[in-house]
Amino acid sequence: MSAVLKHACAKHLSYDLPVRAADVLRGLADYAGDALVETLGHGAWADQLAERVRSLLGCEAAVFMPSGKTAQNIAFKLWCERRGFHAIAVHPRSHVEQWEGKAYAHVFGLNAVAFGDYDRQTSPSDIDTLPTQLGVASIELALRPLGCPVIPWSDLTSISQRLRTLGVPFHGDCARIWEAQPHLDRPLPDIAKLFDSLYVSLYKGLGGLAGAVLLGPADLISEAKTWQRRLGQRLPGEFPFHLAALKGLEERLSLMPAFRTKARDLAKAITRIDGLRVTPDPPHTNAFQVILGGRREKMAAARDEVARRMGLWLYELTPPNPVDGLVTFEVHVRTAALKLEESEVAEAIAMFKSLIR
Repeated sequence: MSAVLKHACAKHLSYDLPVRAADVLRGLADYAGDALVETLGHGAWADQLAERVRSLLGCEAAVFMPSGKTAQNIAFKLWCERRGFHAIAVHPRSHVEQWEGKAYAHVFGLNAVAFGDYDRQTSPSDIDTLPTQLGVASIELALRPLGCPVIPWSDLTSISQRLRTLGVPFHGDCARIWEAQPHLDRPLPDIAKLFDSLYVSLYKGLGGLAGAVLLGPADLISEAKTWQRRLGQRLPGEFPFHLAALKGLEERLSLMPAFRTKARDLAKAITRIDGLRVTPDPPHTNAFQVILGGRREKMAAARDEVARRMGLWLYELTPPNPVDGLVTFEVHVRTAALKLEESEVAEAIAMFKSLIR
């Protein structure tokens, strides 16, 4: 029932409006024009995409991979191999740690140590707790479980400098670098040069189908390509991923500041409602969490009722809230929210609040 209702809503607070598969494929067909598909190898579009991202970030080398999870784990393995240690430092709530089945351990035999505390972003002082026998340290630039707070520029530069002094490679989980750049207010190459390697996503704010680009020194990326083949990350029919990412870079990269501004405007309107708060406040990127009093078991029915009355779909995901009597849902501002008025969003959330008591 909820899926039918969701797709019937003319307005969505998060992500993009529902779109027919046929329309997505027609858009890619129009973008491709009369170009021919290369049946062997990676193809020209993969190389074009990797070069486009490499140029944007000012890195030495880059490679497209259909899975960011695989790309990052390859980077971890290679850095650990070079250092001769099996430990990686990651935030305890990072995507690598919580959502990837601990692939670093089960696939590559690595082990993780905490780089930061559970309920805050990584800071330079966290380096003091790291073991000396460490293969690589990694941060998640915008940490989704906390509402996508971005590590402050001064902290990022300090972490980078301290790790380099220690000789520990610094890898950036920069899936949301496009969304975080307006908050950091630094050119993309200035952000990228803080890291020895980094990965960026092509399907979040950019609206691609799937895929990622791994960037770093040429010798590391050359080794990564070998592991890419070993792990089945070169697909003969992956060209729609390349096209969608190239199209997204052309059409949506320039929208990132507008996404962030809209998120801040919406957050301000939401916090005017008695008993509601957002985190971060104000949002750092296009994403934030809404926190309010209520009962979690009533949330789905309340969201559906708001959708029926107002034709507005409020959210997709509800992170668990450890505080009894409080609930949380995520907001990810993309093209759909740009069409909404702050007043109608506030009205919808106020209605939702009344329904979950």
